[in-house]
Amino acid sequence: MDRSERLRLSVLFDEYKKLLTDKQSETFDLYVNSDLSLNEIADGMSISKQAVRDSLQNTEKLLNKYEDALELTERKNALRALLHKLELGEMSVEEYKNAVSDLL
Repeated sequence: MDRSERLRLSVLFDEYKKLLTDKQSETFDLYVNSDLSLNEIADGMSISKQAVRDSLQNTEKLLNKYEDALELTERKNALRALLHKLELGEMSVEEYKNAVSDLL
């Protein structure tokens, strides 16, 4: 997994981790945020390496499914971009309000 994909998944994880089971959350956090290997996670959790791999794959699919359905991180990024334009004076308050309304 390359750095940009790891960052993307970390952002999705931060957004949707409360929708995961405790076990999924712990495993994914150790892999993505703590950068532990599958073997290190398996040893620390007393499970097989295959169980870790399966959990990570399932969790990644869930996070992508949640983002596809809810688009929370995409909307947050769009809101940040709009706010930045407003702060730079590239759009009026009225344009900002309309754009935000369209996003929500």
